[in-house]
Amino acid sequence: MRKQPKQLRSRLLVKKLIDATGRTIHQRGVEFTTTNHIAEEAGVDIASLYQYFTNKEDLVAALMEDIIDQILKQVADYIASIDMRTIEPDVLIRAVLMLGINAVRANPVIMQLARQSQHLSVNRSMGRLERYAQQLATMYFTQHFRRFPIENLHLRLYIVSISVFATIGRHVSEQSPISSDADLVDALVEMVMPFFEKGTAQVEGLGKA
Repeated sequence: MRKQPKQLRSRLLVKKLIDATGRTIHQRGVEFTTTNHIAEEAGVDIASLYQYFTNKEDLVAALMEDIIDQILKQVADYIASIDMRTIEPDVLIRAVLMLGINAVRANPVIMQLARQSQHLSVNRSMGRLERYAQQLATMYFTQHFRRFPIENLHLRLYIVSISVFATIGRHVSEQSPISSDADLVDALVEMVMPFFEKGTAQVEGLGKA
């Protein structure tokens, strides 16, 4: 983004442009969307668009930020509805992953973007999802450190989050995925839990030595 909108009218204009980007991509597809199309959809002149956005990619990045905000709010609402002190880690992981996948499936725009990997691979929004997952898991395992005294927790969370999101990104981008969403999530949970349990076992082994 060229500059941050400060006044209410400017913020409303930027929001209008971001929303118009989503509608235009849904109607035309990413490849056939231009800044002129977006400005026309938003009902503003192209000069106003270029006051805040450099190009189409800039608008797509802003749209992704907006979509990720919505997904993170859904996850935060779920976290607020449960008791982090009693929920099992596999139940938490499965629920959060399914919530995220369902949110993506429900959004036709992000589904189109997912199939245009170049828009996701360079976008900081995916990094936000990974960091949020790392922070959420850190909070959980810190609360349960006596039960899960995991060695190198931050490194393990870093590896897991990147691997999981890369797999999910590939999965949702495929026209004919090899498994259902639920089966994929089950497999990911089965992969992730022993990784953490092994870290716990190493710490317990050190304590006995």
